[in-house]
Amino acid sequence: MAMGVFGTLWLTNHLHSLGPAHPAAPVREPHLVLAAVAARTQRLDLGLLAASVVYRNPALLAKMITTLDVLSGGRAILGIGAGHPRTQAEAESYGYAFPLVRARMEMLDHALEVIRPMIGARPAGGAPPNWPRPLRPGGIPVLVAGSGEQRLLWIAAKHADMINLSLASGDSLARIPHKLDVLRQHCVTVGRDPAQITVTYKATMAVAETREQARAAWDQWAPSFGLGEPTAEAGAFVGEPAEIAGMIRPFLDAGIDHLVVELAAGTGPESVALAAKALTPLMPATGS
Repeated sequence: MAMGVFGTLWLTNHLHSLGPAHPAAPVREPHLVLAAVAARTQRLDLGLLAASVVYRNPALLAKMITTLDVLSGGRAILGIGAGHPRTQAEAESYGYAFPLVRARMEMLDHALEVIRPMIGARPAGGAPPNWPRPLRPGGIPVLVAGSGEQRLLWIAAKHADMINLSLASGDSLARIPHKLDVLRQHCVTVGRDPAQITVTYKATMAVAETREQARAAWDQWAPSFGLGEPTAEAGAFVGEPAEIAGMIRPFLDAGIDHLVVELAAGTGPESVALAAKALTPLMPATGS
């Protein structure tokens, strides 16, 4: 978290609501929302967590994220993934093919072969033209989302500046060191230093002045997304600020560099302030 407690702002890449409790909830096109946010902020890095590779032509996605980088003064991050299986119906409802996971991994690898030269610091021969160039020194960083050990982590080792680990249902904090070891092995295979890849993890948080208030906020929010009992070991943090800080610290100790937090109680000033109160004591441990 580069600037203060909150260094980045991430939006999901959905075309319509997937929440069972609110199927008609409004969903806005995320790149347009990020452009609006860019005009109203000065420091936050901005990205999607994550753009599904089946939704956009790779060269067009590179142009879109470059435009965001220019509009924001060099604050864009390209977040991309192979598409979660639960989004198959969403993709098909908008006319996008949703092939099997092996084919989607091939699409992701190919997409990054196209995108990386377009959003780098300097134009690359053979890449589609992309003017204006990104403003961020060194080019726009790429985040790859997922944690499949055979293909996804290999693709991340080849292309990513950041990775957002996602654990399968039933997995928990205990699996993170193993996933990072697999990533390191892939980095050795492709000839990269694992230290070049920032490790992120997406968590949910319901924070309030009391544990009872936090649990009430979770119970009101979670059914909309089909979520049940919160488990800290899986990255669902519910409680008072000091209590939540204790839940998060083991993730940092396991190798997570950057925590992406979805606030179950909403993003009003009070919730954001309480989340900052929970995260502030952890900042020295993140090295930022």
